[in-house]
Amino acid sequence: MTPTEAAEARAAGYRLLAQLLQGPLTAELVAAAAIDPRLVTTQALDDLAVQHLSAFEQGAFPHAGVFLEDEPGVGGATATACADLWRRLGLPEERWLSAPDHLGAHLHALAWLCGAEADAHGDEAGDQAERMRQLQGEVLDDLLRWLPQWVIAVDDGWCAALATVIGELTVHHRLALMASGVPLPLPADDGPGAQDLDLTALDTGVREIASFLAAPARCGLLLTSRHITTICRALDTPAGFGPRRQRLGTLLRSAARFKTWPALIEQLLGTVQHTEAALRGAPWIDLEGLTVGALRRLTHTRGALRALRLSRPDLLDPE
Repeated sequence: MTPTEAAEARAAGYRLLAQLLQGPLTAELVAAAAIDPRLVTTQALDDLAVQHLSAFEQGAFPHAGVFLEDEPGVGGATATACADLWRRLGLPEERWLSAPDHLGAHLHALAWLCGAEADAHGDEAGDQAERMRQLQGEVLDDLLRWLPQWVIAVDDGWCAALATVIGELTVHHRLALMASGVPLPLPADDGPGAQDLDLTALDTGVREIASFLAAPARCGLLLTSRHITTICRALDTPAGFGPRRQRLGTLLRSAARFKTWPALIEQLLGTVQHTEAALRGAPWIDLEGLTVGALRRLTHTRGALRALRLSRPDLLDPE
C-alpha cells in the first residue's frame, strides 16, 4: 500500500467510525461497517439503535470532559480546549461545533487530516504531508489520554465491538506515525489521583467517596450506570435514580445499611482489576507510555478501597 493509499484508507475508516458513533444508525452505515467481521450483525436496526443509545448516550459517554476533569461533564474547560484545537487545525465547524470534546469530533479531525495528507502525497508536497502527520500525532496523543478507559467501559455487544475497532485503529495509526518519526510525548503528571483524597480521613464521608468514584480523572476508571446496576443486582441492593454520582452515593449507603459493604468493596475491586488488566493488554500495551497515568490512579484506588473494607462505622452511617 502506498503512502497515499494508506492515508486515504485511514481517512475513510475514521469518517465511517465517526458516523457510526454519532448516529443515527442507518442500514447503509451498518452494512458498510461489516467490512470488519466483528461488526457483522443480524440484529434489527431498531434494536441496534436502542443498544447504541444505551451504550453511548446513557452509558459510557464519549466525551473527553467526562474522563479528564475532576468534576466530570461536558461543555467545560476540556471542551473549550478541544474547540481551540479544532479551530487551529482549520477543521470545518459543522464537524465539531455542537460537541467539541466528543469522540466523533476527534475522529472527524483525524479523517480530515488523513485526507489532507493523501492530497499532499498526490501533489508530491512532502513537507505538507509531514506536517499533516505531525498534527495527526497531536490529535491522537490528546485522544489517547482517555480513549482506553472509554473503550474498556463500553461492554454491550455490537457497540463494544465498535469501540474496540475505534481503539485498535487509533493505536495502529499512532504506531505507524512513530515508525515514520513522530515520537510519543513523555508521560505527563495528569493531575489529581486517589492519593490526593484520604478516604479514611475524619472529614471524608459517603458524598466524597461517591464523587471520587464518579470521576475517572481521579479513580482511573469509568463506572457507568450499567456497571452500577450490575453491582446492585449482584448485591440485591438498591441504588436509586439520577446521575452516576448520586447513584453511587445511594449504593454506598445501601450497602452499609443492608450489611453488604464488604461485598460491594469486592465488586469495586474486581472492576479495578478488570480495567487494569485491560490497560495492560492489547492494543494499549503497545503504547504503554500513554496509560501510565490511568494505571497509577488505579493503583491508588485499589489501596483506597482496601482501606475502606474495614471503614469506621460513622463513615458508613447514612447522611
